[in-house]
Amino acid sequence: NMLETSTGLSAALEFVMPSPITNLQWIDFSFNHIVSVEPELLRFLNLKALYLHGNCIKSLASVDKLKKLPKLLSLTLNGNPIESTRIYRMYVIG
Repeated sequence: NMLETSTGLSAALEFVMPSPITNLQWIDFSFNHIVSVEPELLRFLNLKALYLHGNCIKSLASVDKLKKLPKLLSLTLNGNPIESTRIYRMYVIG
C-alpha cells in the first residue's frame, strides 16, 4: 500500500461495516507511508490493536497522541524512523 494519511477512514468504513467509530477494534496500516498519528485515528475509541510498523513516523509527540485510545493493547511501530530515537523504546512502553 501507499497510504499517507488516515483522513477519511471512518467515512470509507461506513460503506463496509456498521458504526465503525464504535465497532472497529483493530487497524493494520503496516508498510505504508504514514508520517504521523492523525486525529482521525483517535476517533476509534474501542481500538485494541494498531499496527503501524514499516511506515515513516518520526515524532514521539505523534505517538504520544495514542494515549487518548483507552482500550489500545497492541501497538507496532518497528521499522519507522522513530525507532532510531534513543528513548523510543522506553517512551512507548512506559
